[in-house]
Amino acid sequence: MAQLNIQQLNDLNKVLQKVPRLQAGMKSFSHMVKTYVEKFAIKDAPEIIKQYNEFIFSILQVKEDLSTYFDTEPPFQLDESVLSGSWSEGLVLYDPDTFDPPDVDFMCILKNISFTDADQVCGDLSLNENSPFVNAYFSDINLLQLWQSYLLEPASDAIEGRICQLSSTKLKEHLHENYSKGDKFFRFTSDQRNPITDSPALKLSRPACAALFHGPFWETLFQTVMEHIWRCSDLVLAIRCDGWPRNALEWIHRERNWPCQDVIKSVTKAGFHIVAKSSHEGNFRLSFSRAEGILIENLNNLQHKVLRAFKAVIKFLVPCNPDSKEALTSYHLKTIGLWHLEKSASETWIEDNIATHLLQMLKELVRALRTKNLPMYFLREYNLFSGVENLSYLETLADEVEEVSRDIPSLKKAVKMGASFLFYENYRDLFKTCLSQSAK
Repeated sequence: MAQLNIQQLNDLNKVLQKVPRLQAGMKSFSHMVKTYVEKFAIKDAPEIIKQYNEFIFSILQVKEDLSTYFDTEPPFQLDESVLSGSWSEGLVLYDPDTFDPPDVDFMCILKNISFTDADQVCGDLSLNENSPFVNAYFSDINLLQLWQSYLLEPASDAIEGRICQLSSTKLKEHLHENYSKGDKFFRFTSDQRNPITDSPALKLSRPACAALFHGPFWETLFQTVMEHIWRCSDLVLAIRCDGWPRNALEWIHRERNWPCQDVIKSVTKAGFHIVAKSSHEGNFRLSFSRAEGILIENLNNLQHKVLRAFKAVIKFLVPCNPDSKEALTSYHLKTIGLWHLEKSASETWIEDNIATHLLQMLKELVRALRTKNLPMYFLREYNLFSGVENLSYLETLADEVEEVSRDIPSLKKAVKMGASFLFYENYRDLFKTCLSQSAK
């Protein structure tokens, strides 16, 4: 990486310092929207807009109730839906040019099923030593009979009390079946519904928002809000697991500069999940979403700013095909960030040095791409690039990231565009437009 002069670093530092710290740790999308709108959009708004904010907050709470996609009777019931991903972590990015909102991701935790640390010991939750993929089994006769429609083995095996394996595919198929019945919020024709894939998520999206209110003002304003903050959702089926994965114990004890022991204890106490993503290595995959959320909640302001800026730089300066397995995903970038945070000394996180941290993250991403190895943060023996088919593409991405890291003006522009959250300035303008239309 070419040596930068002091003025370039100072200029980049100033841009990074202006990146707002967005709140992390929100478990509800409706509460998150209300918080952001109050902070960025309606400080000096007319009273009618403030009243509408309260009204839309109550409507979003109803729409966020995802139990409609689950059964009312056991076993396929929803225990809890938790906002996850960039919205909950305060790492969300908007593209002011396209005005496209990021997906709103929910982890849908199933009721009537969970695993304990004892299940890891007896093998009902079967983990692989160097892989995040796991298999889930039932040895309890009551659970076997309750979940017999979702097993890989014939139902007769469950009735006879034999140990049987839970199928992630059958769980996703039932979720898709319930979703395909339709609702008033996500309206789809049959050719728009997504088929069942190896992905853990069921994607809900709509080309246009359904109008739920009468009158031009309510129709216009509600449709505007929905189109620009909640257009797509990913629902991820998850099963709660107590304790900590035995194949990830190394994370607890490794030498590090970050996080502190109190945060480590909070992470392990919160447990983990397995999600319905299958591969040849297992029928489910470990999810450390809650652990990652706790870590990001505990970042200081400068660390959080740099992580958002890092995501913005790659999103806007390194073109990737989002449908390609070779694409750089948000999870790859977050992993680079977590490794960097762990290795960097706390005393280096000062305002005059944050540009250096951003450049170092870019350098570490280049190294991972060139070596074709990005260790999973909680399970370091697993390479997140192991599924990449076209390894030469990683070299191409490395060249692009390295070139971007030398272009300070472009870095500053990307940070301003994506991480400064200029979206809400446009949001205020949309409110004004709706108000002017309502007065006609």
